[in-house]
Amino acid sequence: RPFRVALGDRHGSAALVLTFGFVVLMLGPALAVTVTFVNQATALFKQLQATAGRYEIARPSDLLRVPFVHQFLQWAETMTPVSAEQVQAWLLSAVTALLQVAVAASGVFVVEALGSLVSLVITVFLLFFFLRDGEQMVDAAVALVPLEAERRSHLVDHLSAVTPPVVFGSVITAI
Repeated sequence: RPFRVALGDRHGSAALVLTFGFVVLMLGPALAVTVTFVNQATALFKQLQATAGRYEIARPSDLLRVPFVHQFLQWAETMTPVSAEQVQAWLLSAVTALLQVAVAASGVFVVEALGSLVSLVITVFLLFFFLRDGEQMVDAAVALVPLEAERRSHLVDHLSAVTPPVVFGSVITAI
């Protein structure tokens, strides 16, 4: 209400400004985390490219040129009756299986991301109208309660006193 009064008792303008503020507060940290993740992934990819260039890795079989991998395979050949070709075949099948799981999971990830985006858009849409017309909605809902005016007023006062601490507790718990 104080914000609406400051804007000349314009419900729509106050609701729009508050909704925009909510979007900025919600998307700001998400955007910052996304930018940080993308920067770190880019740095990791560049480092992997540099390592692949240093050891001249063009295909999976070229991984045997990496000194650590080569030393490990030599040690495994001397200690076990397993050849380097068998280990390479096992690794290749494991990587193939891992990539198949990643592809399957990526579809689920995209669907979940779209579902979250739709939920956010609906939330912002509803927030605007609740901020704009919320008082009228509450008045209409309270008028539908089949109680005497005094008991109805007591119920509204009780709910008004209980709701903020419950919301505060839920937010603190979520954090």
